[in-house]
Amino acid sequence: NDENNLLLGPLQYFPSVGNLGRLGTIDLMYFPYYGNRAQKNYTQPFVAVKFLNATRNVDHNVECRVNAANINNQDDRDKFQGRVIFRLRIDS
Repeated sequence: NDENNLLLGPLQYFPSVGNLGRLGTIDLMYFPYYGNRAQKNYTQPFVAVKFLNATRNVDHNVECRVNAANINNQDDRDKFQGRVIFRLRIDS
């Protein structure tokens, strides 16, 4: 919600592309993955988020989603498909 977003503060994504660096993205060169035998030097892709100024001593609800044409991240029957939800607290 908007209040949580204000308390969470600005975010920085790694790698950052699109929308003025506001979105993390994974290069399509990582897909498809054929397994270790076919791709011995394969490196798993990742996206990281840095919380630049989160309000301290407050529980923040964080949700990260994968956005792709073949991933449904809005399924109420499987609320963790294509997304991860966690609580973040930074104590002073």
